[in-house]
Amino acid sequence: MTLQRITEFDKKTLLTFFKPLEFTIAVEALLDGTSEGALWIDDPTLPTIALLWDFADGVYLVSKEFSEPLCEMIQKLFQDEIIPDAEKRSKSPVFVIYTSSEQWNKSIISFFTSKWTIKPEVACFYERPHTLSDPMKSSESLPAPFVGHPMDSKLFKNSGLKYILDLQEEIESDWGSLEKFLSGGYGYCVIDENTNSLASWAIIGNIARSCAELGIDTVEEYWRKGLATHVANQMISLSYKKNLTPHWYCFQNNTASVKLAEKVGFQKIQEFLVYVIEKKE
Repeated sequence: MTLQRITEFDKKTLLTFFKPLEFTIAVEALLDGTSEGALWIDDPTLPTIALLWDFADGVYLVSKEFSEPLCEMIQKLFQDEIIPDAEKRSKSPVFVIYTSSEQWNKSIISFFTSKWTIKPEVACFYERPHTLSDPMKSSESLPAPFVGHPMDSKLFKNSGLKYILDLQEEIESDWGSLEKFLSGGYGYCVIDENTNSLASWAIIGNIARSCAELGIDTVEEYWRKGLATHVANQMISLSYKKNLTPHWYCFQNNTASVKLAEKVGFQKIQEFLVYVIEKKE
């Protein structure tokens, strides 16, 4: 048995195979091609084992069986292909590994050398159903010096805007290119006009099966000013207008993110044990 990287496949077959991880829309977005990523599989027509990597941090491993030879095969894939590619894409690569069976969890450490740390986390997935009201109908306006701005080509032409390169790097990590995001995704940000700085922003990371996954970030100096709530509500409203159900993903121990999700009306739909892999400094 060998793993081969493929670009052509039967989506229906793979969606069935990846069903144990169907709670995350990232898998379907990757198979749809709306998000960037790579797929390795032993047999495209009758798979026994498959691995998806989203070029950012998500790694999705599903198999019908477990064995030491399979572990060695995945270890080789990480060492020969995934890790070298990830290090080219980022100075500080991170992997969040999802597996279809607890049998794999004890073997994840063998995929990496001692240069990496491995930590279990509980990932929480939320959605905000359309039965809830549009939050922008009652949302408060931003106080000066803050202004809201959609993520369009005009925004990214403002090269003097502080943190714009950080935002663009985040977008390219999810979408592959800024151009692909501007044509297929959407986002919203808040700008501090006094300092010409991004203060808070939200982007869509994945879109699949009429769902859209929100990602939100706020610069530390602008914490506790209600900006994250504002951009979250804007994105919920935009998603509703596009007839997309907003989704939210965070780790259970990220209490600020959990509280924000619940504050703006998201409801938990799944918890899942994952492993976070980071390179030691």
